[in-house]
Amino acid sequence: VTAQTNFAGITVDGSDITAQLRSGRIGALIEQRDEVLPAAQDTLDTLASSLIDTLNAAHNAATALPAPSTLTGTTAVSATDALDASGTLRLAITNADGTTVSSTEIDLSGMTTVSDLVDALNGIPGINASVASGKLVVTSTDGNGVALGDIDSAIGGKGVSDYFGLNDLLTGTSASTIRVRSDILDGSARLATATLDTSSTLASGSRALTNSSSAVQAIADLLSDEQGFAASGGLGATSTSFAGYAARIVAAAATDASTASGTLERRQSAYDVASDALTSETGVNVDEETARLSELEQQYSTAAQLLSVLNDMFDALLAAAKS
Repeated sequence: VTAQTNFAGITVDGSDITAQLRSGRIGALIEQRDEVLPAAQDTLDTLASSLIDTLNAAHNAATALPAPSTLTGTTAVSATDALDASGTLRLAITNADGTTVSSTEIDLSGMTTVSDLVDALNGIPGINASVASGKLVVTSTDGNGVALGDIDSAIGGKGVSDYFGLNDLLTGTSASTIRVRSDILDGSARLATATLDTSSTLASGSRALTNSSSAVQAIADLLSDEQGFAASGGLGATSTSFAGYAARIVAAAATDASTASGTLERRQSAYDVASDALTSETGVNVDEETARLSELEQQYSTAAQLLSVLNDMFDALLAAAKS
């Protein structure tokens, strides 16, 4: 069972009776399965998806140092996909120490498809770009690092690297699939701690990448900054931090649990009162009935003795009459 599992109805002789099972233990379990737990899953998915999108946007705005030689996207695309692109993108090929090997500015304003961007990237000496297995891949052919920087570029309202997911921190799409990217989890070398200089033209041998606390701090700040969350599950739309939204999820679950516990206690009390009343009217009190049985036995014994005496007197009377 996962968050995406679709449950079949409960049937008897081919007839679906799920809607009729609305009370008792089975009814409660069906309500949990079909209503309560899916609503809770929705709120967790809202938190996870917002966390993924927000942190990935910040991580894509920076790069590791040294920069990786290959950037592989996570967003599914095809070469013929339309591209809502604008502005200028900088691509820098860098040495291990972050110095510039070469730097190229790409004008995105005339591009209409992903294929146009791939062609522009392939026109840069030392770069090979393609759409492989439905993902954009950009590789330095000489083993140097590749770094992207948005001078003022955007695709679909996002930075270029963020749009294609070329340097994501988190993978997955929901609470059940969210993960830290595997190569970052294995070691911190791939963590984006540097930024590409986009302020001026980069000459060969100049510093292109610089480790900066601001890159990491930007990600850390997002965890406490106010974010917008859409309505989901039992929670309304709100603006709060990730920790604040997580606290709302926990508080809502605690409130539901407390309400259910209170309802159970009241109904159990009502059941106990009704059960006691029914028992007092129709039930058998073993102690009382045992006492009554003992009394009847004593009465029977007394009656038997009386009948014995009467029988003896009757026999004596008959004997006297015969004589």
